[in-house]
Amino acid sequence: MKCQNDCVRSLNRDEFDQLLVLAQQEGWNPGINDADSFYNSDPDGFMGYYIKGKLIGCISAVAYDEDFGFMGFFIVKPEFRGMGYGKKLWTAALNYLGNCNIGLDGTMEMKEKYEGNGFKEAYKSTRFKMNARKLETAGETVSLRKVNFANLVVFDHLHFPTRRDVFLYNWIHQSEGESFAVCKDEKIEGYTFVRKGLEGYRIGPLFALTPEVADTLFCKALSWIPEGSPVFLDIPEINPEALNLVNKYHMEPGFRTVRMYTQKAPSINMNGVYGVTNLELG
Repeated sequence: MKCQNDCVRSLNRDEFDQLLVLAQQEGWNPGINDADSFYNSDPDGFMGYYIKGKLIGCISAVAYDEDFGFMGFFIVKPEFRGMGYGKKLWTAALNYLGNCNIGLDGTMEMKEKYEGNGFKEAYKSTRFKMNARKLETAGETVSLRKVNFANLVVFDHLHFPTRRDVFLYNWIHQSEGESFAVCKDEKIEGYTFVRKGLEGYRIGPLFALTPEVADTLFCKALSWIPEGSPVFLDIPEINPEALNLVNKYHMEPGFRTVRMYTQKAPSINMNGVYGVTNLELG
């Protein structure tokens, strides 16, 4: 649908790249090759607000399945804020996802507003930063491309509210990224993915059954990144071992976000989440 004057509508794949531009302008530092992973997860779930054919705001409402969805990319250009356009985007996203449990990662400044719309806090996250350097580790890793994908999806679901087969396949196969897994007797004990961002590199997810496995994966990811490059990791504060990991390597804390859900927080292994996948799709 084309907008004659102003309206909210779904974006096609070419238009979707404009969302990443808006995210970059907000300082969110998305991965440079995230687009296909995001868009292919739910091509109808990315919406833009258009005025006279110009995109002035956006939001995402990705329906992973009938029971769980995730909202993100909620942006209105500064010169159009306070005019009701954000509310229209928000309403369109909620209507699209319906009555399923909806998650989001919001800024601390927006927390009260989201609570007023029925979202409840599950935990807070902090973005940590360091410059890449070579780190020694005694642990062994393999590429995720050598791991049975069906087993990976099952392991991922231990740490994420639902299965995300399409997203996960696209995520670990994007260019300018690398994956690592720790396996024992073909059983996955942890995995991570590192990718190039607009600034530096992003690690996420970082899921592991033990602190030792998380440490091995983190060290391998750091060693893959060009030395001296900025590295970012979003960790859930609810996991004390994740805090121990970033403190061990003297990572510097940055901005904080809050994970919220419209219904009860999903029953997942948060003790195994050392780094969230991303703040846009969860």
